[in-house]
Amino acid sequence: TVSPVLSSTYGTEFGAYDYALGLRANIDLPLWHGGGINVSAQTGVYETDDYKDNGAFDAYSIQEGLVNATLYQTFKLPYGFYNQTQIGFFKDYFDYKTIINETAWLSPEGRHKVSAKIAYFDYADYRASREYETLTYQYNWVEQDITFHATAGKYFYGDSGVKLESRFWFGDSYIAVFYEDTDAQKAGVGVSIPLTPRKDMNVTRYGQIKGNEAWRHTASTQIGESANTLVFNQGYMPTKAISIDKTFLNQGRMSSDYVYANLSRLRSVYI
Repeated sequence: TVSPVLSSTYGTEFGAYDYALGLRANIDLPLWHGGGINVSAQTGVYETDDYKDNGAFDAYSIQEGLVNATLYQTFKLPYGFYNQTQIGFFKDYFDYKTIINETAWLSPEGRHKVSAKIAYFDYADYRASREYETLTYQYNWVEQDITFHATAGKYFYGDSGVKLESRFWFGDSYIAVFYEDTDAQKAGVGVSIPLTPRKDMNVTRYGQIKGNEAWRHTASTQIGESANTLVFNQGYMPTKAISIDKTFLNQGRMSSDYVYANLSRLRSVYI
């Protein structure tokens, strides 16, 4: 899978718009039923002056090289439960040895989804660690193509609190509005679009190349304060290419109502 990577700021004292753009390649190698190896690497393509060395946003520029390499195993359990564990290497400004576990439950009709995520990140070069623990509820309003999301817990950089989001779907794309209250209160908008054709290329003996089916970008601002201070990585959980929600549950929309409502779109993929 090939996908752009974007870090950006809007309307700061350093400029109207600053950004760092990169390209990420992800290789997924299935080994057995539900299990495999996932490796991701990325490189920078272009960055504005404030994202370059010694710039104001240098710490948030695109990291080049290997960013994660994990062995994963997913189980579909009785009564609508799923469990996935990932073990391996992860890079987020520092190198970590990582174990991530996620358990999800999807109601029989697919309208309700509850998921719990627990992760431990051990610094490879220091005697320290990070972790996150979150609980998320999702409600699918299938008739209107709207999903509601609520997350509470402790996040990667030590902040704790809640995140609320509504997504308005247009096919496989959506526009989102969200609110966060951890170290600071933030409100913002997001957009997610598939950067790949609806019908993937045929699988060959060498594999299959495709784009990111759910590339997301957001813009937000701090609220409830007189000063609009920049807040980076609040409510942050490191992105994984393989997850229960994205890989197995159609971004949490895997329901019979969704399938019947989109039969024509599903049919066009296989024709």
